[in-house]
Amino acid sequence: MTKTVGVDRRFRQVVEPSDTELADILERAAEVIEQCGWCRYSYTNAGAVCYLGAIRRVVLPPVVDSYAMARFAAIHARLNHEFFHRPVSTWNDYEAKDASEVIDSMKSIAKDLRNRA
Repeated sequence: MTKTVGVDRRFRQVVEPSDTELADILERAAEVIEQCGWCRYSYTNAGAVCYLGAIRRVVLPPVVDSYAMARFAAIHARLNHEFFHRPVSTWNDYEAKDASEVIDSMKSIAKDLRNRA
């Protein structure tokens, strides 16, 4: 029998947010881009943020712990598989035309999530 040592008990909780929680996160991330600007190829560049960089600003605390990173990873994976069907970073970096399209995407997904709830 293998004994696991040092496992954070919080990982036993579900780290993936509910539809309503994810909608809230995306709406707040859209506000971050509206306020800070949008960039490509990096989470942040001269204060501007990409799609995932905006989400990181919303969900990650100033001192990042393993639970927060797992939650961010769950959000990232869900967006990739459920909404973009490819890496959201690819969409942000190579397909999105401008900040307005990124913001509209976030708000549209948030609306869809709220309609499910």
